[in-house]
Amino acid sequence: MQNFSNQVTELKLSQDLSLATVEKVYTNDAFQTPTTIARHGDLLAVANSKFATPGASSFEVVTFDR
Repeated sequence: MQNFSNQVTELKLSQDLSLATVEKVYTNDAFQTPTTIARHGDLLAVANSKFATPGASSFEVVTFDR
């Protein structure tokens, strides 16, 4: 998660977990300071925190395919 950039970056880790390379960067107009992500198969679900929206009273989860 890259909260204030409103994007999710997928990394590929090396076998020994010492290095990572960027596989893909996901952006979505519905992202509003995302903070949490979950994966179910190829479906990703991102929770918006709306940190940049003072007084926000509703929050949502944005889903998209990997």
